[in-house]
Amino acid sequence: ANLYGADPTGQTAYELPVVDEDGGSFARELRERLARETAVRFRMVADRVTAEDLVRRKQAGSALVIPHGTQAD
Repeated sequence: ANLYGADPTGQTAYELPVVDEDGGSFARELRERLARETAVRFRMVADRVTAEDLVRRKQAGSALVIPHGTQAD
């Protein structure tokens, strides 16, 4: 699957800051899959404040926050 408007070769990859507040296996798998996606320039950031700041300053169109409790034990 492709993101709308993204070049599958990665020339116009979307910048996607990701915050993993959960640390579970689901979040790990999601990060691994995003890292292989050429249409997304996946980047881990320290916290949601940093991610929100990147979006606010238009350095990213959106951010992904994986909240604590996403993976039920």
